[in-house]
Amino acid sequence: MAAAWALASLFALVAPRGVAAQGPAAAANGGAPVVPPRPQVRVLLLPTLAVGRSPGGSQGPEWLGDMVGNLRQFVEEAGMEVWSAEAARAAFEQHHSTEPSAVSLEALNQWMTHAREGLRALGGADYGQAREHLQEANRFLQFAVDELNREMERAQRVLDTCLYLVRYFIEEANDVRQAARHARRCALLVPGVEPTWPMHTPETVEIFKHEQEVLAEEPPAELEVHSIPQGCNVRINGIVFGKTPFLATSLAQGTYRIQVECPGILPRGRRGRIHHMELHAGRNRLWVDAAFETAVRTDGLLRLHYPSWEKERALRVAHAREVADAIGADHVVLVTLTGDGLLLDRIAVDPAPKVVASAVVVPAPSGPRFDEVMADKLKMAFRALATGRSVRIEGDPPRTTPIEPWQPPGARRQERAAPSPGYAAMGTLNWVGLGAAAVGLGVLGYGWANWAGAVQDKLEAFSVAYPSDVDFVARQTRYLDARSLSNLLAWIGGALATAGLAVAPPDYEGGVPLWAWIGGGVGLGLVAWGVPGLLGGDVPLLQEAGCANVHDGMGGTTACVQDKPVATVGSLLVGTGLPLLALPAGYLVRSALGTEVQVSAAADGQQAMVRVSGRF
Repeated sequence: MAAAWALASLFALVAPRGVAAQGPAAAANGGAPVVPPRPQVRVLLLPTLAVGRSPGGSQGPEWLGDMVGNLRQFVEEAGMEVWSAEAARAAFEQHHSTEPSAVSLEALNQWMTHAREGLRALGGADYGQAREHLQEANRFLQFAVDELNREMERAQRVLDTCLYLVRYFIEEANDVRQAARHARRCALLVPGVEPTWPMHTPETVEIFKHEQEVLAEEPPAELEVHSIPQGCNVRINGIVFGKTPFLATSLAQGTYRIQVECPGILPRGRRGRIHHMELHAGRNRLWVDAAFETAVRTDGLLRLHYPSWEKERALRVAHAREVADAIGADHVVLVTLTGDGLLLDRIAVDPAPKVVASAVVVPAPSGPRFDEVMADKLKMAFRALATGRSVRIEGDPPRTTPIEPWQPPGARRQERAAPSPGYAAMGTLNWVGLGAAAVGLGVLGYGWANWAGAVQDKLEAFSVAYPSDVDFVARQTRYLDARSLSNLLAWIGGALATAGLAVAPPDYEGGVPLWAWIGGGVGLGLVAWGVPGLLGGDVPLLQEAGCANVHDGMGGTTACVQDKPVATVGSLLVGTGLPLLALPAGYLVRSALGTEVQVSAAADGQQAMVRVSGRF
């Protein structure tokens, strides 16, 4: 028994960790190893529509919602986790934006009636009726303030209606704290607008002005808004505050509805989507893609809607990525009804949106419910998408044909077109290099000017000096100092200019441009010209520069230095030639390494950041 126990203990010590870890699960599985479940991919079914295209453009959100709901089972059967339409819409509205408020004329008239009747009841001390009407009117304000405030006259009426409830809290409830809290809400509801003071009691006016002063003393919130394109109207709670790029520096902290509306992109009569933002002290930023916000819809069903099939084809993949980022989906399956059939495109959104696989089901479903044949086709389609295969499914019984995955027209042209010679746009790194090169060339120019002027002048003054002269040492020192300065300027300027010109020119599709080769040839000649001077020999064509020992007519010998300033001239020539050599060298290095580097910089009053990204 003891021997058996010892053998069992020894096996437990030497058994592989994976076997020991299986434990009861392996036993329950007949001893077979337990394979951990694969993490499921979260897929969003996202319908896309184009106006005027049959049959998709003629179907409403309800029809599409039913069809997408019926498609979910096939996605789940293919082994992928799928968002429900309701959860996707709610998540997008929570994390991105909501539809603008829709206010009917009837609802507007009812609001005005409640406000009028509430004020009348206040005047007659009928506080029960006043509370009922004013609370109803203020509930409507909270729902539709972005639409009501679009006209300044109506925005003033919104503020007046809000303040009527402040008067009610003072007169009926004698609750100054509640009145102050509501007055603060009124000030945030209609920013930058003053009420009609004759319509309010002195107590209401005093409380409202006090809350305005309190808000002004608090640390302000800053709102920075950018859009693509720029020049779009920025509305805060419906009121126009400016155009993008926009910066407001003195907003009170609180919750606002921000809309960005771009003329020419937003269809006539359609409002901008609402971004609900809680503005805190300091900088708050918002970036808006006007084309995306015009396309996305959340009225009943999260979907993409385009004015034409051409727009849909060009933008649907990029916009799918925007939706996925907002709700946290891993993949998107675009559901598009075309004249040929039902197009299903699986889009991977990270790191860059791309079509993983496509499935075309022919013919398209005639309704949101599917018969047996259509159900079989859809099962085959989603199984293919789950495994990354692109197929066309048609016939009865269904048969599959391999196809190429669908790509946007621009992406397909980019893949097939051979790169043609041309320059890329100047980036941040190019401009930084250009600045460094400009400084370096300026320093080099000053070095040449110092050699041509100061060095030669000091040399001529020293060449006629005799050792017995009183100022002999002073002349010698001035000459040597002037020559040292030119040497220093040559190397500093050459280094700056070389580094700058290596990165300053924009990228060029097609290798090294001709002008860079010409510049490199000139630079090579200058370096070859100046190197002998650095090595102590004469610089060709400049060997007479400087001063050798000169004998005067009386038989005396001047104290001219024993060497000519060839080293200085050589330094200047090499310092000028190396930046020109950097022109073709920079292009050759970028071409050989395939460098795709992007440099971006951002700064505000509190921090600065430089970001370098790309493939090295």
